[in-house]
Amino acid sequence: MPWVIPGIDSNEVRSQKSEVRCQKSDVRSQMSDVRSQMSEVRSQMSEVRSQMSEVRCQMSDVRCQMSEVRSQKSNSCAYKGCENFVIS
Repeated sequence: MPWVIPGIDSNEVRSQKSEVRCQKSDVRSQMSDVRSQMSEVRSQMSEVRSQMSEVRCQMSDVRCQMSEVRSQKSNSCAYKGCENFVIS
């Protein structure tokens, strides 16, 4: 026999329990969606980190090339018109 509490409508209690079950189900579904979104964000962040690493390598290559250019410039004549100057 179901319990009875004076002043409490058992049908109302059942209705509220059903509503709570539906809300719990909705929350579980939303949490699943959030987990999926977080997984997608992690994948995107991993891709961004990979791209940043590639950019760092390219920047390093550019720095090396700039250093080579500076080195070549310092080995050339630094004075304007000195290309006509011949050391005998």
